[in-house]
Amino acid sequence: MDLLASYGSNLEKAHEGVWIPLPDTGDKKPGSIRVARMWNPRFKEAFRKGTNVAKATTGSKALDEDDLDAITVKCLAETILIDWKGIRVDGKVFKYSVDNAIKLLSDPRLLDFREKVVGEASNFQNYRLHSLEETTGKS
Repeated sequence: MDLLASYGSNLEKAHEGVWIPLPDTGDKKPGSIRVARMWNPRFKEAFRKGTNVAKATTGSKALDEDDLDAITVKCLAETILIDWKGIRVDGKVFKYSVDNAIKLLSDPRLLDFREKVVGEASNFQNYRLHSLEETTGKS
């Protein structure tokens, strides 16, 4: 078994992100999100810095759940959820920005959206060096 053929990652895709279509909700223009791979170097560095700053600010070696959640959301918005198209909230167009990504990812009503972002960012198939068709010879 050739591990690169089966599990090799396209590092450009992992860092720059891939476009993932969102489920069609009957809209004429379904949305899509561009997500980088979870735990990419930028995410790890942002998470490390965020936790270090929070620990220094609180004077604690351990962070509570709310602190960790806020750090995770900020890191996801800055390094994982890279862009989007066709996103609306309450029927209004919601333009991409890091601040808007933080708003959506921290909204408790949109926890499933955050899970979608994390799930797609964690799916190694999205960042394969070779497509499944290339490795199996099927098209």
